[in-house]
Amino acid sequence: MHRSKIITLGRVHPEYEFGPFGKVYHQVAKLALARLRRKRAVESEDACPVIFLYRHAIELYLKSIIIVADPVFLMSGRPNPQLNGHLYKTHRLNDLFVTVTTIVKPLGIRPGTPILGIGPYANVKKIIGVLAK
Repeated sequence: MHRSKIITLGRVHPEYEFGPFGKVYHQVAKLALARLRRKRAVESEDACPVIFLYRHAIELYLKSIIIVADPVFLMSGRPNPQLNGHLYKTHRLNDLFVTVTTIVKPLGIRPGTPILGIGPYANVKKIIGVLAK
């Protein structure tokens, strides 16, 4: 697999790969769900890997948002809420979502704001709450 790197201010940032990897997990999750739907008899444990793929895709997307927001905070003079350096150690969706919420609130994103392909922001919060359990 070819992995591209983004170079910013002379440094290589492999962490920018969170977004592309999230996209791949998301694509595979959709394919697995489609295959599962075609199956005549589905056991509850059949859904576990599909749920894991969706959950991991969301985790990677949230981390990508936090990383990509860093230059915005640098330019605005506000501190970037990066989970106090635990971004690379945490897998807790709720913590990541709280951080992302801190990032997007100044942009005017509110509970009713539509998010492309998902629906209102409030739905994203609900989905993350379910997956975090």
